[in-house]
Amino acid sequence: MKMSGGNVYKFGCLCQAKLFEYVAKRGYDLRAFSESYMRSDFVRREIDSLWSYYQTQPPIAIVEILTLDYPEVRFEKLSRTVPHLEDFAHWMGYMYSYYHQRFGTPSADIVNSFPYEIMRGYYPAFTTMSWEAGAESMREDATG
Repeated sequence: MKMSGGNVYKFGCLCQAKLFEYVAKRGYDLRAFSESYMRSDFVRREIDSLWSYYQTQPPIAIVEILTLDYPEVRFEKLSRTVPHLEDFAHWMGYMYSYYHQRFGTPSADIVNSFPYEIMRGYYPAFTTMSWEAGAESMREDATG
């Protein structure tokens, strides 16, 4: 379901941004988490829907549900800290959600097209753009 920029559900974007930031703050490997989370049944059923109860829950509650009921989502501790990871994690979670809501692309397809390494490359320049301009630029990259 494609939505215009003004109708994007920013609450869902913020919820996912806070989840990614929470994971980074706890010292988990954001690459392993983001790629397994975005491809998980939880995201396909709950987060990729137009509205979900889970989009109203704090990150700690979502992490608890994921660790108990979705073993495919990986929570691996990093052996070292990564500078500015929390800011990047927040941005990446928001952008993934924004892209999904803007274009209706399933989260699994988004992370397949834009894995962690590509998002790290986008991050410095895209933080100076609007969410809509960033998503449009990503879409252009994906479609060639």
